Amino acid sequence: MIKSSLPLQPLAELGAYLVTNQETILESWRQACEQDPSLPTTTTLTRNDFTDRVPDLLTVLSQRLEAQAELALSNKLVAETLQTFIADPILLAREHGMHRWQKGYTLQELMSEIAHLHQCLIHQTKDFWADFPNPDPATLLEADQISTRLIHEVISGSVIQYHDLQKIGAAERAADLQQTLSELNELMRQRSHLLRMASHDLKGSFGVMRGAAYILDQPDNTEEERTEMVQMLQRNLSKVTTMLTQLMDLARLEAGQETIFTETFDAAKLLIRVAETTQPLADERNLSIELIGPDSLIVQSDGVKVQRIVQNLLLNALKYTPEGGVTISWSAENDQWWQFTVQDTGPGLPHLTPSTVSTTGRSGATPAQGEGIGLHIVKRLCGLLNGTMDVDTHPGVGTTFRLVLPRYHEVRK
Repeated sequence: MIKSSLPLQPLAELGAYLVTNQETILESWRQACEQDPSLPTTTTLTRNDFTDRVPDLLTVLSQRLEAQAELALSNKLVAETLQTFIADPILLAREHGMHRWQKGYTLQELMSEIAHLHQCLIHQTKDFWADFPNPDPATLLEADQISTRLIHEVISGSVIQYHDLQKIGAAERAADLQQTLSELNELMRQRSHLLRMASHDLKGSFGVMRGAAYILDQPDNTEEERTEMVQMLQRNLSKVTTMLTQLMDLARLEAGQETIFTETFDAAKLLIRVAETTQPLADERNLSIELIGPDSLIVQSDGVKVQRIVQNLLLNALKYTPEGGVTISWSAENDQWWQFTVQDTGPGLPHLTPSTVSTTGRSGATPAQGEGIGLHIVKRLCGLLNGTMDVDTHPGVGTTFRLVLPRYHEVRK
């Protein structure tokens, strides 16, 4: 039986009792939380993760009870000395709230945990008073007020921490939304720019074709003039066909209508074949096409889309390279990835110089300034194939496109 000869000495004894039975309190608290269906995360936490700063908060309660007992005994100096060593429960609660936030707790779940902790303290305190002879009602009230005040501070600290974290999260979400909106606006601007360029080029080509057709219709044309006009018509018709094909490709990609058809093929032979079919254009412009890579490189992907990527990059390089040539190289990076590069000796991309630009090429990514429809299509196709694209460009030196693709394509979930 616990005995006391001094007024409010039981508060100090209660504090010592709670220190002695701290493990019991913590274990009862965990069992209560595990049995609460609204707290599913509890069972996934280790003991240290679950208790976190709560043992320190229980220590604060015991110290406050002891300090109050000293104050009641008129030991004001001792009480004040004890108070200086007592940790701030609100700061401890904020740290505990941060921990629970990081573990994915909602504020409601955290409040439920604190409620269970309060109940465990009440039960433990009742056990203490049950063995105490004739406790003074004022002492019981004082003990209850000290315990309740601590729980109130724990709740306040937790709510403040969650409020601050929610404000930070809201600010981050707002910043992300603003960034997404900016990217969307830039994407729309670039898309409009691409379409304006395409419209201008189409209008120019149709104008040339209309002029050539008019001249062909004149009765006094020489055979040489007719031949020249026919060649002009063919060149511009080919240009218009290519541009319309690109516009349709871009429309399908933006509409999400492209489907991946996976097959096993030799990437080295595909690259060589594309280079061979493009060689006449290179010869016409007095440019070289150099091929560097192993004779064979077996991959599993969509061969048609890989071919479209290579064709777009190669045609773009030949179109803007006045002299020198284009180098295509390829290799296996490891068992999971392979890469190829298309390097030209052209003037570089003016809006990206001098720099290296990386992009995943995922659908919806903002296009780099100055890129044409062909390069935008390349970026989209690269994203469909789960690849990445790096652009290294320098004025007067040239541009290198490096694409890294998986050797064994897997459809993204």
